[in-house]
Amino acid sequence: MGVDGSAVPILPNPNEPQNLVPGHKRAYWAFHFNAAFDLINRYYLVFQTQSACDKNENQAALDFVHRYDHSGIPIGIGERLYFSYELATQIHQAGHKFLFRMKPRNCEALLPPGHPLNQEIDIVSSRKLIHSQKAFTKSRPDEYKYVPKGSVSLITPDHPELEFSYRIIIVEIESQNEETGEVVKTIEDLLMNLSEDEFSTEDIKELYHLRWGIEVSFRDLKTVLNAEKVHSRSQNLIEQEIDAAVMVFNLISAIAKCASPRQPGGKYKYQINRKAVAFIVLQFLEGKAAQKEVIQTIQNEILPIRKNRHFKRVKSSTAKTSTWKQIDLQRIIHNLKAIIPFAAFFSAPF
Repeated sequence: MGVDGSAVPILPNPNEPQNLVPGHKRAYWAFHFNAAFDLINRYYLVFQTQSACDKNENQAALDFVHRYDHSGIPIGIGERLYFSYELATQIHQAGHKFLFRMKPRNCEALLPPGHPLNQEIDIVSSRKLIHSQKAFTKSRPDEYKYVPKGSVSLITPDHPELEFSYRIIIVEIESQNEETGEVVKTIEDLLMNLSEDEFSTEDIKELYHLRWGIEVSFRDLKTVLNAEKVHSRSQNLIEQEIDAAVMVFNLISAIAKCASPRQPGGKYKYQINRKAVAFIVLQFLEGKAAQKEVIQTIQNEILPIRKNRHFKRVKSSTAKTSTWKQIDLQRIIHNLKAIIPFAAFFSAPF
């Protein structure tokens, strides 16, 4: 389960200044979209929109932990901006698993004394989290970890120490520079509560690699379904547009699992063209396309899966057209409520 957030640009509305972001160079208007995403089935489990002033990714992640009601034990995979001891301890208390990329300075306090941050390691250890610092605890950094008062709710006057067990891995991971296409090798610090018996170091690297799926979902949500080009100005109507885009995204994923893309053979395995499917699904929801056309699009509009392909990013000069242009949004919302079970997202109090 990938946990992450992304800014959604919106039209200026001086009547709602809570969505104005100061910015470093110039101010802009935006919502912040947080989500918990099923990385295997490409499905939004739960999401939350926040105004620019109310942006709080860590609180959104805590809400996702408390609201999770699906079967199985989720592994929440998040970036370092989402990490907090409050979130990690709440995930562990809920019986869930976590995998965070850490900032080196946050990782240093959890490593054996004197271990360099650029040297690979895979260890299981623990610290007692405390709110007060005394000479005894300061002299035992390998046993105690100070956290600010009030930052971990499970530490109370009756339980002033909280046992925090963890596994920490420092490992070299390959990635790609999107602009140049160069392969970049970086040392990453990963914190988790996943056991060595179930997940090897290579398994952990593969899990962390899966996290990129939520970034791809944000791209599809913004560019394929054009959630970044909302037409409304009021917060309520903008939230409706984003909700509809998420539900259409989930509908595409559900349909894609029911109809496999055609595999013409040859060098590559093929996947569906989600942009083409998004268009035909919107047509279907407006009553302008038949179910047979949706299935045909999934089977015939396909793209090759090229694993480990490294190439320089090519920016198209063609103007991007909006999928939401010339559609009846209210009709789509009505049809979504009528035909798909996860339309409950639309009225859930996130």
